[in-house]
Amino acid sequence: MPVCQYGPGSVFGSSCLWSAVEPAGASVRCRESGGQLWVLEKLAWEQAPEETKSIGLIGGVMLLINNLAGPTIVSMPALAQQAGWLPLFLVQAVIAGFSSVCGFMLIEAMRCMPGNHSFDQTIEFTNLASFYLPHELYLGTMVCYHVNSILNLMSLIIQSGQVMDYIMLNVYGCAPGLQLGGLAYVCGTRTDSVTPFGDSYVLSSSMLAVALICAPFAVKNLDDNVILQYLAVVGLAVMSVIWIALLLKEPAFPHPLPVVTSSQSSLIGTVLFNFAFTSTLPSWVNEKKQDVSVGTTFWTTMGFVVVLYSVVGIVGGMAYPPFYDTNENLFSKLNAGGSKVGQATVAAYPMLQNVTSIPVLAILIRCNLIQGGLSSSIATFIAVGLPWLVSIPFYTGSGFDTIAEVGGLATSSIINFMIPLIMYVVAVGRKKEREELLSHSKSAATDACNELQGIVSSFEVHSCTCMRN
Repeated sequence: MPVCQYGPGSVFGSSCLWSAVEPAGASVRCRESGGQLWVLEKLAWEQAPEETKSIGLIGGVMLLINNLAGPTIVSMPALAQQAGWLPLFLVQAVIAGFSSVCGFMLIEAMRCMPGNHSFDQTIEFTNLASFYLPHELYLGTMVCYHVNSILNLMSLIIQSGQVMDYIMLNVYGCAPGLQLGGLAYVCGTRTDSVTPFGDSYVLSSSMLAVALICAPFAVKNLDDNVILQYLAVVGLAVMSVIWIALLLKEPAFPHPLPVVTSSQSSLIGTVLFNFAFTSTLPSWVNEKKQDVSVGTTFWTTMGFVVVLYSVVGIVGGMAYPPFYDTNENLFSKLNAGGSKVGQATVAAYPMLQNVTSIPVLAILIRCNLIQGGLSSSIATFIAVGLPWLVSIPFYTGSGFDTIAEVGGLATSSIINFMIPLIMYVVAVGRKKEREELLSHSKSAATDACNELQGIVSSFEVHSCTCMRN
């Protein structure tokens, strides 16, 4: 007898016996309220293997911190000078709280999935979108999701390669690569561009090195990358201490900072982009241990990032005269400061942050593509191979910066703030509908049982009367 499931996926949902249809593998029988009724062979219904839930509290905190602690830390001192030290802290705290609420909403929507009250099933963001959203909105949401993820992945790949190119330029005198126009070997030496190759289309050897380092981790599971997250967060903490020590020694310290100004738009936009992490949560929930508290993980993560970014921003803002109306940032200031340790951290931070984040983003893309119905090999190519290939024409020049800033921020706001709210509202509404339906069913069943008991009692009395006669 086949098993009937209500939901968009092939491995989750509340099981029930369905005897009125022929066995049909995984065919859709009907649609209702945006969901789907799937008919599966009984053996096809499986819970997520217990061994996949291996990420503990500390591992989860490290994973989420590394997801949040991106390159925006270099902008914090200038934002403190422009917006004021008090808004720098308060805006981060408020948006961190708002982002956490959106995260709780998304996770609650996961919990409301049939058969997933204890997160026993493997449910990715694409499953949630398919289950709760109308088909057209689902398609648009997943386009935004994958565009946002691939843009973020490309930015990390490009930035890592560019930093490595300049390390090679400083050490060896030039950065090797393959010029795509005539397939000729080149060794870039320019220092007035984002790469040593200028605006030429080049396949940099540094991009290949980043691929060789990250690809083996990108084809693994999320829990296999936790050790990299430990390395990244510990490295961030150590380098932040070094930065603060160097900033305190600057001649201009303590340069007065405004408490608050009227220029808040740049701060709000940057912080919104920095704390957009909601779409990555389903993959973490799928692999976290059952006893790990979501609330403890969230507040520990947010507290660490808000405090660290605020301290670096305020101290950095007090270390220099105002530079927020220039193209300079924390790293350019440290790099020009003359300290070899400071210059080393400027080169090390992007590599440490990016190399540990690239595999995680690739895993999230791959898992969602597989849950969306693609084969493992095709999903792996799209998540691991395609971003590197698409990054090549954008590696030099500044065209990608505009695409990433405009497209990345727009899609990120939709995916991480708007869609979780919609999913939560729909999930709560459906939960009430199910409870009302269950209540009516129980009431009808009780009435039927009472009526049956009355018939049985009447029959027994009638039988006893007949026997006496």
